[in-house]
Amino acid sequence: NGTGRIIVGLIMENTPRIRCARCKHYQVTWDVDKPYGCSKLGFKSKIEPATYVVQISGIMCHSFESKPSRK
Repeated sequence: NGTGRIIVGLIMENTPRIRCARCKHYQVTWDVDKPYGCSKLGFKSKIEPATYVVQISGIMCHSFESKPSRK
């Protein structure tokens, strides 16, 4: 249904889930320890970048931009 449960502190909130694979800033890296990255925010991580942003900041990623549609 496109909704995920995100933990903010001890409060569970229903929010639309950001799919990094659909974002133009998403990168798959060659780094075995940190295979996912975000070119907009300039980092690599072990987990999907949008999930990492929530864990670190407590808010949803605001850098999401849809990839251009394929034709």
